Amino acid sequence: ESMCAATLQVCSALHEAGVKISFDPNVRKELMGNAGYLAAVDEIMSLTSIFLPSEDDAAALFPGKSFAEFATPLLAAHMDYFVLKKGDHGCEAMDKTGQRLRLPPHKVEALDPTGAGDSFCATFVTLTAGGQLSFPDVLSRANAAGALAVTKLGPMEGSGTLAEIEKFLASRP
Repeated sequence: ESMCAATLQVCSALHEAGVKISFDPNVRKELMGNAGYLAAVDEIMSLTSIFLPSEDDAAALFPGKSFAEFATPLLAAHMDYFVLKKGDHGCEAMDKTGQRLRLPPHKVEALDPTGAGDSFCATFVTLTAGGQLSFPDVLSRANAAGALAVTKLGPMEGSGTLAEIEKFLASRP
């Protein structure tokens, strides 16, 4: 619980200083019964600009609700982007203007899913922070980064450079 309190304190201080927070909740089912855990997730979500849950995370946090039902109110309240990672089903995202995008998965030979979500998130957050690409272009590159990650064995080995991501996208039909 002290780690939880420290995380909340740091996130709050950063948010108050104007730093945009990105959050991949990586919900752990074994902690779902802990009220403090869910309260901490809710509090961090209230400070978040870029929210990047997986389908499993969303199902645990917003049971029985559709993407629009859980994303729209959070975007209206304070989030800039709500990005739902759907693994081998691609991704779905919405921005604060209401622009909604769905991208299919890339067909690749999957060797190891470890690190795919992290590669996706890192690409989305980095390119968004860079401010050079549109929301659809950022999402496309994040989706490609996740696909590239599964083609290598290991959690970090699949993380490609932007040049590798661009080359991968250029090779797609």
